[in-house]
Amino acid sequence: MPVKTNNELRILAAGLKFPEGPVALNDGSVVLVECAAGRITRIKLDGTTKVVAQTGAAPNGLAIGPDGKLYVCNKRRCFYISSSMPPAASSSPISA
Repeated sequence: MPVKTNNELRILAAGLKFPEGPVALNDGSVVLVECAAGRITRIKLDGTTKVVAQTGAAPNGLAIGPDGKLYVCNKRRCFYISSSMPPAASSSPISA
């Protein structure tokens, strides 16, 4: 996942399995879905990754709602994950 710093682009994380739906968090980390791996992953600024959840299928969308919950779209359904992640850098309501 490339990150632009000081007008330079650098690779933050490699080996992700079809990443989509990145959400920037206030602490500088990013949480995203890995469609091909069926999981939600958090990437910290130092490049370390942590699996937040296994979805059991191919997640393809992610957002943090105004309630602070992490919402995931996964094979024509939506659900949320309660988490202790920091709030999103900007959150917008999710429309049906």
